[in-house]
Amino acid sequence: MNILLTSNNIDWGFFNTYTGLSGVTIDNITYEVTGLCTSRLFELKKYTLNNSYSVKYRQSNNPSIDGLDITRSVTASTTGTTLVYYIGGITYNDIIPSDTGITAFTTFKFTGVGYNSPNFDNYAIYKDETLLNINEQPRIDPDVFIERQSLSVFENNYRLKEINKLFDLLSYAGGSYFKIIDNV
Repeated sequence: MNILLTSNNIDWGFFNTYTGLSGVTIDNITYEVTGLCTSRLFELKKYTLNNSYSVKYRQSNNPSIDGLDITRSVTASTTGTTLVYYIGGITYNDIIPSDTGITAFTTFKFTGVGYNSPNFDNYAIYKDETLLNINEQPRIDPDVFIERQSLSVFENNYRLKEINKLFDLLSYAGGSYFKIIDNV
């Protein structure tokens, strides 16, 4: 497994994980992870022209099922609209002020349980020296042009095999294939 680590647009390179380690849950204490992110509501959108939230987006009342939670979403005249939805077990809140109609910010909330498999990779991560200074996918230059069904560079030499005398050059292929220059 390769992991690309970046921070503040500085690429640290590719790291490999040693997957030979195994383990069980180290700590069963639950913890809450919260933060700000960009809206992911478009991932729940259906193909419809209806502007009603209940028709426009997939519905869900359970964080384990992806969808918009209409019962927890709030529309108020002074504060705007707060849309609550779930994607991948994470609860998202889109806050849309009433005066703009554009999402001002999105918060997310996730409750984790210890250091078990879904929340934590219990592997040794090490730098692979052969991958130093590789910080992007390989580029393929599409400037190789291959012309199919074209004549060979020896085509004129092959045609000369059929020429037995000088007059054959003037009459070959209607007389216009070989360019004859009169040097008299």
